[in-house]
Amino acid sequence: MTKINAHSICLILFLILNLPTIIQQAHGQHAGDFVVGQSSGALAIDGDFDEIFHLDPTGGNPFFSGFIGSEPGFDHLRVDNPAENFFVLPGGANIHLELVSIDYGLIIFSLAQGIFIDEPGESMPLGSANLHIHPTYNISTDLLPNYNNEVLSATFKLVDTGSGLNDSEEYTMRFVPEPATLSLLGLGGLTLLRCKRKQF
Repeated sequence: MTKINAHSICLILFLILNLPTIIQQAHGQHAGDFVVGQSSGALAIDGDFDEIFHLDPTGGNPFFSGFIGSEPGFDHLRVDNPAENFFVLPGGANIHLELVSIDYGLIIFSLAQGIFIDEPGESMPLGSANLHIHPTYNISTDLLPNYNNEVLSATFKLVDTGSGLNDSEEYTMRFVPEPATLSLLGLGGLTLLRCKRKQF
């Protein structure tokens, strides 16, 4: 996890500035969360993996560049669903998200745990059988100075180091800046261009 040392001071300050949001996420359940359970002895997720998740601009945040967001989150299955062969996690489960691949410039981190992952093989704890967590996702324009709003993706699997469930299949999350943000950026550029023309 190569960026822990480089980002440690930024992380502490960012945590202080965003503590109300972190507390709200810790207690609320969000409709778009990926639901984690087990199926046929392996970890499994129920969620919309066709969705492209939109990140907001960091808004001049001095610690992170580019675009940032906290969706999707991960929540545990509350009630068995035998019709779908999807069951709640067993007691003793200890679930981790492990990266299989990730596009350069995309970083996933946990503010509460101080963990940054951006390379295959790195992992982040999601929690126990009652897990509910919203990692933070960042498209860093420090790492991608020529970033042009391309979709960036991260492929991962879930690993259980507690109860012995087999690894999940691989899933892919995709991210892009919020469309409204792009529209505003376009309008800003157009206004700037008009202002420059008026000067001549």
